[in-house]
Amino acid sequence: MEMTKEEMLDLGDAHCAGCFGDGVQVATGCTVGKGNIKKTHYGKIAMTLISSKDNKAVRSYVVPASFVKMEQSPFMQQRKPGVPASQASCDISQPSIDMVMSMPDSAFIEVTDVFDYELDSLVVQFKRVKCSKCQEMVIGKYANILDEEIVCRPCMEEVHKL
Repeated sequence: MEMTKEEMLDLGDAHCAGCFGDGVQVATGCTVGKGNIKKTHYGKIAMTLISSKDNKAVRSYVVPASFVKMEQSPFMQQRKPGVPASQASCDISQPSIDMVMSMPDSAFIEVTDVFDYELDSLVVQFKRVKCSKCQEMVIGKYANILDEEIVCRPCMEEVHKL
């Protein structure tokens, strides 16, 4: 199967499993913002959920057969060309919702055994500075110095593109 250049790129934040990630965050209370979900940008339909209290984690992922079944639904067929989920009609989306909601958990999601997980430092950074170019606030450890002025990463990248 030949893939397009776009399909080979790291899918990162914009891929069809964003809803899965949202659901896991709501169901578990783990969030990307709190740092107890590791975001890897591998484009997998999976998440690592981390307990910062004891440096343990589990990996959860969609059972491949259920995702294949979902991809064949009229809802996903409508979404593939880029139609946002919010614009899908209820008569198209509701059967997919009903299908997922009626599945036993084990048919939809797998969760690994608990494993050790060494967390990066989760010390919340409060030191902030103002970018001299765009004037937006940036957390200090992400700031750069350019010509003796503080700049954020996007402004630094823009200067290097010139």
